[in-house]
Amino acid sequence: MGIINRRLSGRETIFLMASSSRVHISSSRIRELSMFGKKLENFVPPEIEEEVYAYLFDHYSKNGLAQKSKVTLDK
Repeated sequence: MGIINRRLSGRETIFLMASSSRVHISSSRIRELSMFGKKLENFVPPEIEEEVYAYLFDHYSKNGLAQKSKVTLDK
């Protein structure tokens, strides 16, 4: 987007990131994190983190898509 703005108008584009508490994380990114064996803390509510991670990691493992071994979620 920034490059297109520069080429069309000659102006620079500045991106400001919102605080993490105000940002939407897509479900695709959550699935991708679990597929690569990453913890989901700070991305899903703590009450469901372990359940979501276990479900998604097991799903990707069964389909041969999981990239790493399952992480243990410390509480």
